[in-house]
Amino acid sequence: MEMEGIVAKLDANENPYGPSPRVYEALTCSLKDIWKYPSVREYEKLEESIASKLKLDDPRCVVLGSGSDELIDVVFKLFVNQGSSILTVDPSFSMYRVYTHIAGGRLVEYTMSEDYVFDIDIFLGIIDMLKDNICLIALCNPNNPTGGYIGRSDLARILEYGIPVLVDEAYIEFSGLESAVGMLRDYENIVVLRTFSKAYGLAGLRIGYAVTSRWISNNMRKVRSPYSINLLALKAASVAIEDDEHLRMVVEAITLERERVFRKLSGITSLKPFPSRANFILVDGSCLGLKPDEFKSALMKRGVSVRIWSKLGMRMGCIFRVTIGRPNDNDLFLDAIVDLGGG
Repeated sequence: MEMEGIVAKLDANENPYGPSPRVYEALTCSLKDIWKYPSVREYEKLEESIASKLKLDDPRCVVLGSGSDELIDVVFKLFVNQGSSILTVDPSFSMYRVYTHIAGGRLVEYTMSEDYVFDIDIFLGIIDMLKDNICLIALCNPNNPTGGYIGRSDLARILEYGIPVLVDEAYIEFSGLESAVGMLRDYENIVVLRTFSKAYGLAGLRIGYAVTSRWISNNMRKVRSPYSINLLALKAASVAIEDDEHLRMVVEAITLERERVFRKLSGITSLKPFPSRANFILVDGSCLGLKPDEFKSALMKRGVSVRIWSKLGMRMGCIFRVTIGRPNDNDLFLDAIVDLGGG
């Protein structure tokens, strides 16, 4: 259900361009089969397609899930023991805290600098202090909500400890940077998560996948619920992953708009936007002089919705994340900011 009066919904990092047109055709053709459970072979075919795209030798290194959330849950159930520690970054994806609590673990957070810069030496220092009790390291890369990115050389230094490392690449297509999937050749302790929700525009169907070593993937399948992915999601993802041209169009449109919006925000003295490698931009709007709830209400009156925090990492005030939408949505957001005193 859409929020009443909202024209520019820029609060959930959704893809405003939607999926490939071929997906709609495939879904229409598949409606007659929704009385059936998807077959094991349909799972396997999608795993094979993903493996082929990623140039993986073994399709069984790919594990499908009902969105990245299910796969995060599976990984946490697999590695987290009662009282053991999960190391992550603050701020980052909020569901890591939820699944840590469910698994009975203890979340240890490395709080980044006020400008949300990741310091590898500080992070490694935390690992050195706690490595005997760390059962899992969870990293969102590019990071949500900051948009920052941990480079492969820093990831390699983390992986050298031999601790299982979850690298959540929900936004990797927008980064212009190399995925960590290739690191699987050298490190069996890495689990890379990818999703069809963002760049592929299938958020409403809930489907994602993990890429990892064979021994981890085999154990993930034992923990994952059977038939967790519905037939339509499987069909849609199988078609979406083959339409490279649509993916390129979406990524190009969003990255170009991201840079335009960032330039506009950077020119407003009362705002501090942070560089992003994702399909959103994080902004400190505290100098606008509005409390978070006042800012939210004022934007919504102008037909715009963004994600807002009163505290995020070391910063307090009015911090918000705006999803990059279509140009007209972004313009509506920018005009609203100017109306609120961001001149």
